[in-house]
Amino acid sequence: MNVARFCGVHPESALTAAVRKFERRFRDLEKTATAGGRELAAVPQEEKDRIWDEIKRNEAGSVPPAPGGATP
Repeated sequence: MNVARFCGVHPESALTAAVRKFERRFRDLEKTATAGGRELAAVPQEEKDRIWDEIKRNEAGSVPPAPGGATP
């Protein structure tokens, strides 16, 4: 918390933004991985990792910075 405050970031806002980002990415992962009618548990980990990385790349330029400098 002290590091966040020192950097001018509200710790709770930063954590909330990080959780929202993770949830959004996970929902996108579920949609993509199960689009062919598969269960998420049946998708190999390597494929999940590839999809996750693709989602991160697609988000990279499209998400504006959160207030307080936290990354969404």
